[in-house]
Amino acid sequence: MQKNILIVDDEIDICNYLKDTLEYETYKVDAVKTGEEALEKLNHASFDVVLIDVRLETRVSGVDVIKRCRELPLRPKIVIISATPERLLKPVFEQEGILDLVGIFLEKPAGLKPEVIVRHVKTVLGR
Repeated sequence: MQKNILIVDDEIDICNYLKDTLEYETYKVDAVKTGEEALEKLNHASFDVVLIDVRLETRVSGVDVIKRCRELPLRPKIVIISATPERLLKPVFEQEGILDLVGIFLEKPAGLKPEVIVRHVKTVLGR
């Protein structure tokens, strides 16, 4: 069965790059640029994985989107894509009570190589 992935990043080039990479692997992929668009998608469709930048330049943050994922009947796996190092994000996620929802952290730009993205998506889907 084809897996559904949602990409949330305010950088359109990152969205397009990730979308192309994952569609090549035959995943069904939606990409949005704002937290508001992500919430709308999550309200109307189920996703197996959400790749999300936590520092969105919108009113609804990546943290807000992750918190919404906790409330979904079919909770997606979360992969963080961020220029902020994991060691700095983990305390924030712990304080927000969402660390347990996050599967993997991918650091921009080094962690965004196609083989790295695909490997990590397969890893979280296997959990």
